Amino acid sequence: MPAGVIVLSLRQWESIENRIKEEYAATPSVFLIRSRTKEVLGFTPRLHKAWIENTNYKQQRLQYDQSRCATDLLVWLHEPQKGHSEHQVHLDFFDENLETFFRLKYL
Repeated sequence: MPAGVIVLSLRQWESIENRIKEEYAATPSVFLIRSRTKEVLGFTPRLHKAWIENTNYKQQRLQYDQSRCATDLLVWLHEPQKGHSEHQVHLDFFDENLETFFRLKYL
């Protein structure tokens, strides 16, 4: 059962992943085998696609409806969206001490 989860953007994860790969260059199995990643680093990474809500949607929609004209293509192209999807990396930790160590060292 996971003790905690750290959520990272793809850019953040790429940077951290490169640092870890440099540190464990002598033992590449740390990243190639999930059980070794869990054993050595205390976590398993997983790719996640999250839905990010647009908190200003109602206000943007009202402004859009007031300024819309059937022939105005630019306004039509900028119709407000309720949200968007975003790829994230979730690190599932199985030990609170290793999660704390990870936060201090890499974040």
